Amino acid sequence: RPYMMHVPPSLPTGPTALVVFVHGYGWGGGLEEANVIGLPADSDQHGYLLALPDGTPDLVGQKFWNATDACCSMFAPSPPPDDVKYLQALILHAKAHHQIDPKRVYMIGHSNGAFMTNRYACDRGGDLAAIAPLAGMMWKDASKCAAPAHLRVVHTQADTDELISFNGGTVPFGSAQFPSAMQS
Repeated sequence: RPYMMHVPPSLPTGPTALVVFVHGYGWGGGLEEANVIGLPADSDQHGYLLALPDGTPDLVGQKFWNATDACCSMFAPSPPPDDVKYLQALILHAKAHHQIDPKRVYMIGHSNGAFMTNRYACDRGGDLAAIAPLAGMMWKDASKCAAPAHLRVVHTQADTDELISFNGGTVPFGSAQFPSAMQS
């Protein structure tokens, strides 16, 4: 699958950081959502590469990530996509085409993208220096997560979020539980 790469007008010399932004359910390739959050402008200001991957359309035409059992593959095609493999390939492709510091690869995700960011950290956390999930949790069953001890996490979750509850629960149309923000 394709992805967009935002390259700031002025990159520092030598290896640079890579930030992968994983969009929320239905947002598409992430550029619009990344702009809402301000990532392209931040990339320009601080001189890092910003990768904007694209989820797969589900059976109702919304782009999604096959993240955890709780979010958000309720309308996934069969077989569901292997998004961990896709994001791994994206990082490898970016490293092959840009001078990236392997110790400064980060992943940020929003909502369904935050669930995916957590999933990636559980499955391939050694590829990353840190993750920043925003309004999304990890597996309810913590034994499914083998994230390395070195991985840094900045987890942001509103206690007033009615879709992804701070205290855990299920997403609309979902049946599997997700843990609370504190458990995540």
